Formats: sequence, structure tokens, C-alpha cells
Amino acid sequence: MDTTMHSRTRNGLEGFFEDLALQVQRLEDLDAVLEILRSLRHERIESARESRASADSGVEQLDRYDIFKIYANQLERVAFVRGAENARKALLQFNARGDAVYFLRQSDVN
Repeated sequence: MDTTMHSRTRNGLEGFFEDLALQVQRLEDLDAVLEILRSLRHERIESARESRASADSGVEQLDRYDIFKIYANQLERVAFVRGAENARKALLQFNARGDAVYFLRQSDVN
């Protein structure tokens, strides 16, 4: 139960920073907000990886991650992937393009 509550709180916090990123006016502030968001996501992905490694079943269930592109006035879902490691790699590839800022979010749909 604590894990579920922690997950909901973290998802709410990530949602808050996603909304905040759309409202920020100065680029320096946007960089700070995005860095916090990246840090939160990195911690969540690492936590998910550790919990899967310690699972008794031995069968890894891959979560779905949606990848979003940030525009000046909207967000657009551009892709989805299965598994935290695949999500991390895909996000790196999208951000390597340099054409926009991308972020990922674990989907509620599995």
C-alpha cells in the first residue's frame, strides 16, 4: 500500500512539474523545472528496475511509457515504448535530435 501511495504522489508531482514547464516564461527557469522533472523520472525508473529485479515471479512485466514533445502551447504524444530501459533509450534518441524537448511518462495502461 505504501508503494502505491508513493507512486501516486510521485506521479502527481511529475504532473505538477509538467504543467509548470508549460507556464514558465524564462528559459533559465524552464531549465531548472526540466532538470527536476528528469531527476524525478530517473528515480522512478531506477526504483521500478530494482523492484522488478527483486520480483519473485521471474517474469518481467514491461510497463508502457509515453513519450511527449513539448511545444510552446501544448504537449504532443509522439511515441510509446514498453519497459523502462527501452523508454530511457528512446528518450535519449528523441532528445539527441535537438529539435525540441521531450519527456516520458509511465502510462496507466499496460
